[in-house]
Amino acid sequence: MRGFWRGILTGGLLGLAAGLWAAPRLRPETRERLVQASRDWGMRARRVFQRTRREVEDALEGPRH
Repeated sequence: MRGFWRGILTGGLLGLAAGLWAAPRLRPETRERLVQASRDWGMRARRVFQRTRREVEDALEGPRH
């Protein structure tokens, strides 16, 4: 399973690099969309991390009475 995600990440990075190389220049609108998308993904990742951390902490504490 680890190899699958490594392949997805590698393919995504190579695709991004090829797109940036092929594009003459990023227009301001495109740049802003990329910046906003990266912020959105960062916020999503932060929420998933926080939720997972809470679930792990709860599991380690054991059942509550």
